[in-house]
This record gives sequence, structure tokens and C-alpha cells, in this order.
Amino acid sequence: MARYRKVSILIWNDEKFRKLSDDSKLLFIFLLTHPHMTSIGGMRATQAGIGSELGWDARRTSKAFAEPLAKGMAWIDESASCLILPNFIKHNPPENPNVITSWIAMFEQIPECEIRTRLFQRISEYGSTLEDKMRKAFERVAECLSAPVATPEPFPFPEPLPEPEPPSEPHGGEAAFRVTPELVIQTYNENRGPLPEATVLSAGRRKKCLTRISKAPDPKEYLAAFERGVAKASRSLFCTGHGDRGWFADFDFMIDNEENLLRILEGKFDNKPKNNGHYAGKIERLPQGPHAPHRCTYCQDPHEWICDEPDVCNMKLEIACPTAAARYNH
Repeated sequence: MARYRKVSILIWNDEKFRKLSDDSKLLFIFLLTHPHMTSIGGMRATQAGIGSELGWDARRTSKAFAEPLAKGMAWIDESASCLILPNFIKHNPPENPNVITSWIAMFEQIPECEIRTRLFQRISEYGSTLEDKMRKAFERVAECLSAPVATPEPFPFPEPLPEPEPPSEPHGGEAAFRVTPELVIQTYNENRGPLPEATVLSAGRRKKCLTRISKAPDPKEYLAAFERGVAKASRSLFCTGHGDRGWFADFDFMIDNEENLLRILEGKFDNKPKNNGHYAGKIERLPQGPHAPHRCTYCQDPHEWICDEPDVCNMKLEIACPTAAARYNH
């Protein structure tokens, strides 16, 4: 329906309208501007329904309707739930032929009854007074509306839908799966090595996992990259607590943002060779001496120094740890 409607200021000069009671005036203005009122002046409505919208009881509603109905300003058929304002088009004339063409759809919204037929006759009289183009448009509308209505055929039963084909398996015969936060935390724990275990999938962790998954162009590729990143971090001395601060790249670090995983994959935390090409690690000094054994913080076994100047290394000497060598590939 139209969002705007014309109400002529001359309505206050109309004798019938001026003699209405206050409730009847309000009712008539309400009907003129009702959201369900069509552009031809008819709609599906009852007195009780209109009264309910205005918050009136049945007695007040019936009394307000009595005056405009008696003066012919409104028609109503309660049995058909049809309400007509016969002079509506007089105050809201069509602006172009397209509006007239739309009247066909407007008539279909009005319940069939005697007052609907009277409305068609009233509009037909109005159509004969229109200009050339408008009148031709109305003649086409009148021809459609006056044609006998064909009896609709019984609604056919729909054909049964074909059985859906089973989803094809992804390339390689692996069963299709959906990347979920549970799968992300499982992947972390399976590849974490010495990294801290993620024991709980909290609401905050779930939200961050969903954010990472939703922002990935391909969730399966994200999971594969996440698995590679966790495995790569587990081989990093710095990420596994062997840096100066004893920091670990835990599960929260992996899912906190997009950059952390990317930095791991790009090798920002890879083990860097120092001095003689050996990797630095923390040790605990045991018996004194340039080649005395010292305890390795990775495997807790004593090892020989391989640094020629242990005092220069300031207690962060390079060690030869077979366990670490196998783990970190150095």
C-alpha cells in the first residue's frame, strides 16, 4: 500500500463530515488513512477489528460507525469482512495509467460481495470521465474485471521429490567433515609436543576459534595450516619455554589472532644458530671447570660444554643435547 495518502482540506467544508460526531470524524479519518486501505477505496475489515485497533469497546465502535454508514460515506458487509469508502477515488485520483492498471490487483484484495460490485460500478462511472490515455488504461482494467471468472482447477498433488543423492566424498576418498572449535583444540593437543596442554574449550576460546575459522577462505586449509604451525612451534626452543623469559606458545596464543600463526609458519620463532653454529639453550652449572658437565634444561641430563669460552657466554652456554638435536634437527 502507499505510504502517503491525500486527504483534502476541503473535507472540513463537507456538510456530511462536519455534522459527524467527534468519534465518527476520527473513525472516518482513520479509515481514509488506514494502512490496509487500497488505492480504490476498499479493504478487508470488520467493525470489531477497526474498533480493536482504536481501543474502543463494541458499543462505542457501533455508535461511531452508525453515522457514516447512514450518510453513505462508508459501506460495510460484516459477513464478507468488506469495507468500502465509495468516494475515496474522488479525493485520491490516479496519477498515471500505471496506477489504474494496478487496480486489478487491488480488486483482488477486496472480498467478493454486493458492495464490491457497487464499488466497481462507481469506479466505472468515474473512469468514463478520465482523459484519453487514462481512459484507455481503465477500459483494459474494466475488461479484465468484467470477464467471467474461470472456475479454478483443483490444486494438483505435487510430484514426489526425487531422493537426494548422497554427498560425494572429497578427493582422496576421505569422509567429509566440518571444521569446528572442538576439532581445532584436538589438533593442537595432538601436535603440541612440549607445549602446554589445552584442557578446556571455554566460551572465549570457542568464540576465537569460530572467528579464525569464519575468516579463513577455506576452513580445511586453515586447519591444515594450524596443524603445521603447532608442530613447528613445538620444535622451537623459544616457543617451548627455553627463551630468556621461559615463555610458551600455548593454545590461546595460536588462536588469539591471525598474525600469531602466520609468524610461526613464516619462521619467526625458528631456532637460530649462534657462535659456533650450535643452538643456545639454558643450562644449570654443576661442578666447576671449563669442560665439566652441566645440566640441560631440556632433558635434565648433564652434558659437556662445547663452548671454548664458557665465562663469556654468561651462563647461557650452548650445549650438545642429543635429545634436543633429534627434536630440533640440529
